[in-house]
Amino acid sequence: MSYSERIFGKNLRDLSFDDISTYFQEPREESEILEFKSGHGDFEGVFVNNILRTINAFLNSSGGLLIWGAPKDIVIENGKPKVCVGDLIPLTILKEKDHLINRISSSISYMPIGIRAERLEKDGQYLYVFEVDESASKPHQYNGLYHIRLDGQSKPAPHYIVDALFKQVKFADLECKIDFKLIKKLDEDTVIEFNVNIWNRSKYIIEKSLSVTAFTTMGYFDYSKNDTLNLNQSTPFHYGPPRSFNNQIVFKQIDLFNSTTCKIYLMFGGENSMAKTSQYELDLKPLADGNFDLEPNLLVKESKENTLID
Repeated sequence: MSYSERIFGKNLRDLSFDDISTYFQEPREESEILEFKSGHGDFEGVFVNNILRTINAFLNSSGGLLIWGAPKDIVIENGKPKVCVGDLIPLTILKEKDHLINRISSSISYMPIGIRAERLEKDGQYLYVFEVDESASKPHQYNGLYHIRLDGQSKPAPHYIVDALFKQVKFADLECKIDFKLIKKLDEDTVIEFNVNIWNRSKYIIEKSLSVTAFTTMGYFDYSKNDTLNLNQSTPFHYGPPRSFNNQIVFKQIDLFNSTTCKIYLMFGGENSMAKTSQYELDLKPLADGNFDLEPNLLVKESKENTLID
């Protein structure tokens, strides 16, 4: 159940301006998962100094809901926490949801996911509501600091908590395989074109860097001109479509006469994932016999994919 459903009984995208107004007819306290900001102050200043900090803290804690445009907090009873109650203090500046999400994603590292925003409008006044999931890739950093929720506030995390957050880091589950695409004859050489496809199968865990090394027991990789190929990327790798690397293996015809068994090994992993290997054994006898019209994946005699390296 989402935070919006727990607090308002409805999904974030179904919230209305009046829902928020009704909610604050009773005194409301901030908590580990609730933060209120009034619409007072400069939009940009509040966004940079308060909104981003709170979202970063939610990511590093248990997630939460941030309402921007809430009533100003007041003290109802001495010795008791401040509460927000009464008329809303909405904003008068209109910002698109996508613009805000892009600002958040580019301001917090590593790039967060699981953040949703809604803009609620009434009579030219606006509320902004942010729903943040607890991050599976924490800790996240904003403006050089790791923030967490403590006593209903967003505060810089002490060193021992930052250490604990790093120890909680889960691993992205990567899968990698070779797809052999095309066989062709070039003068005295035989060439097999292939794609290395790699997926991040972890929906909420981002791989921060990616390393793939390929090795062949016969021929050479056209890109590296030797039997080893290194493919490295340092851009964040999310759940979804695969990253693909195109290359080809070149075999000298004389080598095919001497041996028709080729083994290809892939070793892959990253900063935030366990190292794995995939391996393929190819029977190249059809190529030695001059059969270049064969579906290239039929050359695979044996394969073993996505095995953890001890």
